[in-house]
Amino acid sequence: MIEKSQHSTPNKDKRYEEWMFRADIPDEWSNDNVDVADQPYERGYPFLTPYERGYPFLAPIERIEDEEHPDGVFRFPHNWEMGIQKIEQLIEKQGTDALAWYRPFHMDPQEKWGITILDQGIWYLARKLATEFSAPYDDEDTIKYCRDIAKDFLYYHEMFHFKVELAATVMEIFNPNEPLYARYWKPQSRGEWFDSEVKSNREVKSPLEEALANSYALRQVCSLHANTDSANIDVFKVKNAIEKIMEMQPNGYRHAKKLPYGLVKWKRAMNELLDRLMNQEDSQEWVPGRIVATHVLFDGVHGKDDWIEEYYEGVVPCRILNTGFAEGRFAAIDKFGDTGIFCVTNKFKRDMKNYPNPVIRYLEKSCLGFAKYTDGKGMANYEGYEAFSTNADHWSKAERFKGVSKSQADTKVYYYQLMGRNGYRVYHEQFEGEDVLLRTHKKITQRTPTEVKDYLYKTPRPSTMAKHEPSCPRT
Repeated sequence: MIEKSQHSTPNKDKRYEEWMFRADIPDEWSNDNVDVADQPYERGYPFLTPYERGYPFLAPIERIEDEEHPDGVFRFPHNWEMGIQKIEQLIEKQGTDALAWYRPFHMDPQEKWGITILDQGIWYLARKLATEFSAPYDDEDTIKYCRDIAKDFLYYHEMFHFKVELAATVMEIFNPNEPLYARYWKPQSRGEWFDSEVKSNREVKSPLEEALANSYALRQVCSLHANTDSANIDVFKVKNAIEKIMEMQPNGYRHAKKLPYGLVKWKRAMNELLDRLMNQEDSQEWVPGRIVATHVLFDGVHGKDDWIEEYYEGVVPCRILNTGFAEGRFAAIDKFGDTGIFCVTNKFKRDMKNYPNPVIRYLEKSCLGFAKYTDGKGMANYEGYEAFSTNADHWSKAERFKGVSKSQADTKVYYYQLMGRNGYRVYHEQFEGEDVLLRTHKKITQRTPTEVKDYLYKTPRPSTMAKHEPSCPRT
């Protein structure tokens, strides 16, 4: 997308320059337990990461065994295990980016670009959320719920920074002789740059991009976790808790609530951000590069184009960095939901995101059963599929889904019931030789949710994948 990397002149007196152009891991987090070279980035959101890729990620919540609890107990990390004083000192100076950061692809070496999230940062936020929720510290579902919100918040904050760089890159294609992104990071005589004064909203202090990134991340986690009931915590509590945590952060970051996502103040601030990227004082909305960049940042003029998020979540490199805190008890490398010979779509990944641990374990058991009874051939062995249903353990009624006789891609959609008639439904198909988990949902009524049914029927194949089984034809 760009011919060569671009550089700004480092300025050690300015945090923005120092942070953007620092090495892989901040000095504050470096210790003998961290070997960044052994923890490479992988493309896509770290959720269903196979063990074979060999880098730490967040495994299912397990009992923590230590001297005080040799038989294990569900708990958050203790404050002393996390080094909470250092964390909070860093957050006061660097905001959300003290816990996760985005390295732009405009920097050399380009192969190191992507998102890094600290395991320590996730657990710090998770515990803070539990405190704000007044939730029990020893409840498995509460711990998982708070940890997943924390992970998602940090991830989407950094994804916003990627979207800004992507928007700038789109405009550079239309202006090949102008290094817009590098100039945006370098102080300008006219003041149109990353850390310049916010003009569209007097209540918001610079840096504007950080306020927008926090606001975007807040909206994403509230949207993702709005319908979960695993911890009996509603979305308003989530929003209030995150806003309180933002109050600890420096200018810009802490002003996110002044720019509620999608409303008038948000749109004005986003237009100002585009002006800064183009280094202009007045919006020129007719400029071709800006029109395309608007779709990148606004997800379409009506806010309905969600393909950008879905596509780039499978593209942007990301890792959860194991800092070695608490002797590694909270960053175990383990398989997360082994799906056997099934490949997994992004939508399926999202659907099962808030399933309780027991459901994930039963899902894994059913996937391994599917591979066993079909002799690893999947739907190509229909007799085996019938045996899969007959010999059900915690799954049953494996058959064609009559709600979609054939998809628009001319595939046959099947489903099975997980954990009984009133449990969960798992929809799958075989497309060009690979068996794919398409969607899943908790069965609340007799009807399949319209959004799920439309996806099964209308979505073009091949679907956007979160995971390919190692031996499938597309690997």
